[in-house]
Amino acid sequence: MELFKLLFNVMFIMASVSKKMFLTEVCAKINYPLEKYVVPKHYKIKLEVDIEKNIFHGKSNVNITIYEQTRTIFLHSICLDIIENATTIENIDMRKRTKHIADTYFYIEKMEVTYIYFNYDLTPGNYTLNMEYMGIISDMSGSDMGGFFKTPFINEKGDREWFVGTRNNWATGIRQTFPCWDEPGIKATFKIIVQHHKKYTVLSNTHYAKRVRVNDDIVETHFEETPAMPAYLVAIVLCNLPETIVSKNVTLRGKQQFEHDLKFTSRVMANVTNQLNIYPMQQHFAVPGLIDDGMAKWGLILYRDEDIIYDEERDNVARKMIITCLIGRKITRQWLSSTTRPSWWSHFWLNEGIATVLFASKIIDKIIPNTRMSDLFVVQILQESLYLDGQGIMEPLTSWEQKGNMISDINSIFSFSYYIKAPAILRMLQHIVGDQVFLIGTDIYLQKQSATPDDFWTAMQIAYNESSTIISPKINITEMIYPWISQDHYPVLNVTCNYNNESHFTVRMKNASKTRWWIPLTSTTQSYNNFYNTSPTIVAFKDKVSSSRPFKEDDWIIENLQQIGYYRVNYDTENWRRIVCYLNSKNYTNIHVLNRAQIIDDAFYFTMMSQLNASIFWELARYLSQETEYVAWYPMIKAIERISYIFPFLNESKHFKMIILEQLEPFLQTIGYNENRNNSYSIKCLRQEAVKWACVLNDSSCKTMALNKLQQHLTNPVHKPLPGWKKWTYCNGLSIANETVLISVYDMYAKENLSGKDTKINLEFLACSKHFYINSIILKSEYYDEKMFEDIREETIDNINFFHYNVAKHARDNLVLDHILENWERAKPKEISVTTALIDIINHVYSKEQLDKIKKFVKNIKRDSLLEFSACSLKSINSKLFRETREFIKNRVIELISDIHNKIDVRLSQIENQKNTFVSVFGISPAGRKIEDCNA
Repeated sequence: MELFKLLFNVMFIMASVSKKMFLTEVCAKINYPLEKYVVPKHYKIKLEVDIEKNIFHGKSNVNITIYEQTRTIFLHSICLDIIENATTIENIDMRKRTKHIADTYFYIEKMEVTYIYFNYDLTPGNYTLNMEYMGIISDMSGSDMGGFFKTPFINEKGDREWFVGTRNNWATGIRQTFPCWDEPGIKATFKIIVQHHKKYTVLSNTHYAKRVRVNDDIVETHFEETPAMPAYLVAIVLCNLPETIVSKNVTLRGKQQFEHDLKFTSRVMANVTNQLNIYPMQQHFAVPGLIDDGMAKWGLILYRDEDIIYDEERDNVARKMIITCLIGRKITRQWLSSTTRPSWWSHFWLNEGIATVLFASKIIDKIIPNTRMSDLFVVQILQESLYLDGQGIMEPLTSWEQKGNMISDINSIFSFSYYIKAPAILRMLQHIVGDQVFLIGTDIYLQKQSATPDDFWTAMQIAYNESSTIISPKINITEMIYPWISQDHYPVLNVTCNYNNESHFTVRMKNASKTRWWIPLTSTTQSYNNFYNTSPTIVAFKDKVSSSRPFKEDDWIIENLQQIGYYRVNYDTENWRRIVCYLNSKNYTNIHVLNRAQIIDDAFYFTMMSQLNASIFWELARYLSQETEYVAWYPMIKAIERISYIFPFLNESKHFKMIILEQLEPFLQTIGYNENRNNSYSIKCLRQEAVKWACVLNDSSCKTMALNKLQQHLTNPVHKPLPGWKKWTYCNGLSIANETVLISVYDMYAKENLSGKDTKINLEFLACSKHFYINSIILKSEYYDEKMFEDIREETIDNINFFHYNVAKHARDNLVLDHILENWERAKPKEISVTTALIDIINHVYSKEQLDKIKKFVKNIKRDSLLEFSACSLKSINSKLFRETREFIKNRVIELISDIHNKIDVRLSQIENQKNTFVSVFGISPAGRKIEDCNA
């Protein structure tokens, strides 16, 4: 018997080793892209979807062509339970067809490849590969291993329904739905059949051909055959979302409750489709809870509903632009995919860049007039890309060429660079070669059905060489563009001026490297002021190679006109001084708005990098008090956001708050707080940003204006806050409101609560009042009825939200923090633990003194309350278990106290780091070298 066991173990080990060696050998044979000796031509896919059981059963019959004799077939699949004895192949060229069953079958998880071996020579010819498999339907919030995902939503009747779709939050998600050759360069036609419950409407890439009844509850929906396309473009949706006809061949489905909020979205979809002259069917879906990776499927475009709804009462005008850009990019990307597809995953960035550049420059201004999208592109995309690139967040565009072919590698392609760096680089190329050449080159590229970036550079070179407007010597586009797409940084140019009778300026590349950079240089001076000649001189920079040019002795020099180049520019101190003085004069508009924006953005960057005196940045910022262009203000708004972490630190931030308000107050006096129909898009956006920050910085005029508007609305509800002004009006008004106003808003909350509406918004507004919250804790006031606060506490979600909103807004205030800690039992919602509540508070205080208060509170708090558990509840159990349980509780309490103390230590470290970072850059006051004499 022992001998038998020994032999069995030896055989098992040998088999395992053999299998491992076999798989290693198989993996070595797999090449990417997959071998071209087996190519799919047509798929017939039948899926039986059972939403209630969260499973689906699939059958696929794929017509393939084999070009070389083989016994193996490789194709992609993920998390599919393939029925091995149902995997067969038959030669459809032969008069007498014989099905051969697969002999060996392996799934190679890391590569997501299924290996099929037939003990039979497959000679060149046409075959049908038949497979059956099972898969799961997973929740969007849970596992991402399902071929379908499902996400719940509440319909207009208050009933829960499901939206179900093929997994599209991965680039390679279709592998989870059926086995396929899932590569961008491999195309085939698809015939889709879905068997499902009759209560669902099923949609796919093409129109449905027929619907066949299976039984009383089940039907089959058959779709028309698709054009030839890659597998990743296939999509299937099951839902009961109401349909809106947007225009001919364009529909939108979304929750009935959002019908009004999707009207603007519908108009954008119709306008973009018309501008691009797109004729094929488009089905748009506003999906609750969707995790969106930006992949557009053929004929189907999915959005997270929150991303495309526009609420006239709550959303500001800038949101229209955000929605328009999102929809425009998706439709343009789909349009591009219908003509030219990247030949491999790592090439997707190019189509994204083309889609953004073409859309931004050609279409948005026609949809929303006077948006000046081309200018906004620079401050919102290019400058954001420079910021992220400078933080080391983004990888080179070509870095994905070296990545592997695992799912994590492919999905990492769709990152920051994919969305913003690529279009920024292509815009630079557009300026280098000119608009006409860029369009002609793009048209040449789009003639290819499957293409690489090299095809795009070649197409651009052809258009460039044939252009009669290009002056020799001509450039090699591939050579010129390569550093920009292959390096993990961008050039920084230092401009230094020689201020003498033979004045000239010198441009050097600071971050020198072994790579030769072909940099488009453009410049202008105060005397020869011309910001519109953006045709650059291409200069090759390597190591310390530089470019020198003359200019007048009293001039300033500004480099990188309209910021066409993807680089930053730093100047010597005297040139900065001259620019500062000019911007602070009445002649500031002589500098192009994009260069005014660039100067602020570059100056802030160099200040944060300790390469520019902070006083120069603040002196530059002073000019904004007379600036009325949103584009010019935008970099300053981003700068304020990035240093806003210091605002809760009263001592360190008070001087800087004052400086910022010195720019905002005159500006708001100029344009006013009230909108009118004649205001441009730019003024509307800028006003809303300005009043937001004025109130954040506790400007009394701003808060008083908000209160006046709120009282006017409460007195006469016909006077509603304008779109995008509701939150500003309510929150800032309530922060200084009296009891009468607060009670009026509470009554609105109570009515919504009784009617079953979402009360979250009004509850958040009430939390803006420190006065209201303190009274809700101490329950002592001649103005408030205690029942008001009890009503909030009775609603679990409202109670938790109300606590968190107030902690986030007011815990930094010593008066509020003291009231919370002194009235802990009433302040803390019973639905959350002591530790959860304490950690929330710890995260929202900003001084060592406050953290010490919390430490003292934790020291004195009743120990068993940390576990929400009393030893009294153990009396009914035996003494031994009582002792063991009590000991467990004691140890657990010690652990929790230790965790809280650790959290306090971490928070204290964060506070010190934030203060030290700010002080090291800006000091504790705006004192420093002042630029006082602009006539010097």
